[in-house]
Amino acid sequence: MLSPRRWPYLTVTILVVTVIAQIENAVIPLYSLSRSSTGGLILALFLHPFVHHMDPWHLWGDLVLGFLVMGILIESWVALSWKYRYAMYGLAYVSSLVACVLTWQWIGFTHNIIIGLSGIISGGFGVLVLYCWIVRKSLRVDRRDAPALIALGYLLSFLVSSVVNAFTHMQDPGAADSAIYHVLAFFCGFYLGRWLFRDPKVRNTLLQTRSRPSDTSNCTSHLD
Repeated sequence: MLSPRRWPYLTVTILVVTVIAQIENAVIPLYSLSRSSTGGLILALFLHPFVHHMDPWHLWGDLVLGFLVMGILIESWVALSWKYRYAMYGLAYVSSLVACVLTWQWIGFTHNIIIGLSGIISGGFGVLVLYCWIVRKSLRVDRRDAPALIALGYLLSFLVSSVVNAFTHMQDPGAADSAIYHVLAFFCGFYLGRWLFRDPKVRNTLLQTRSRPSDTSNCTSHLD
């Protein structure tokens, strides 16, 4: 699924920033910033994916692993040029941001905003689901697609487990907030992905690229 030209540089960079922020307890000043002023709140909302307030096991077991899977799929498997792959990445971030704002408004001004990478994972998964629907006729259980299909199954379990956790821990309001946040980010990513792929030129070139023999080194030469 990887090739020398398709290393997930952006994914690795964001993970390094997230780990550093966790080590430095950056979440504390972020919460303070969100309460300081309207401008501070807006800045905190834009920075919300890059710090995390959960325990390290949650960070490593769910968010880091889930984010790594999502990032590798977009950067190293999607058969589009870098500008479209990074556009998919951007849509994942926007989806997380929109879901964060909606959830924050939903639960009221007295609660903290939701922070962490899980929204980007859910939003990116929504974009990837739409991508898979477009290329569904060219998907093959081979060395090109089999690992990606397994990874997509993992991301689905990531989203479903959040909803199941909300129902099994109904006494915990945070579990419900988290599930709503993830589901909103997923549907936002799916919807925004429609905007990205509605260009007939993009769709046709994508289908042509996918119809070629399994060679990931050629995937970046199209649409540049």
